Amino acid sequence: MTHYTGADFYATFGGTPISGEQTDFTDNEEGGLAEATAGADTDATYVGTYKTGSATMVTLAVVGTTTIYDACVPLTAGTLIYGPEGTVAGKPKYTVDAIVTSRSRSLPFAGIAVYTIGFTFNSAKTDGTYP
Repeated sequence: MTHYTGADFYATFGGTPISGEQTDFTDNEEGGLAEATAGADTDATYVGTYKTGSATMVTLAVVGTTTIYDACVPLTAGTLIYGPEGTVAGKPKYTVDAIVTSRSRSLPFAGIAVYTIGFTFNSAKTDGTYP
C-alpha cells in the first residue's frame, strides 16, 4: 500500500498560495438529517437533507511574512483549492467555495509560532485531478 505525507500538500485560497509551511490540514464533511419518525414507528427514522463541510489548516508563522494570515481574514469568501499529493498531473485536486470563519495566532514563549485557519464550505466540493 502506498502512503503519502503532508509534505507535498498544496493549497490556495482566493488565488493566494497558503501552503508550504503547513503542519496539518483537515477537511470534514457531514450530512444533515431530518427525523421522519411518525405514527406507530417504534424506532427513529431519518431522511438525509443536506451536506456541510469545513477545513482547518495549521501553518508555521514564518519570520518576515504574514501572507497567509493576511489572506485569511474572517468572513473573507474565496475559492479553496487543495491537493493532498501536490500538483502533479493526475493527482487529486479538490475545489470548493469557502468562507474564512476563524484564524488564530499562537505565539508560545519556548516554541514555534503557528497560525490556525478555519474555513466553512460554501458550495459543493468538486473532486478532480490536476491536469
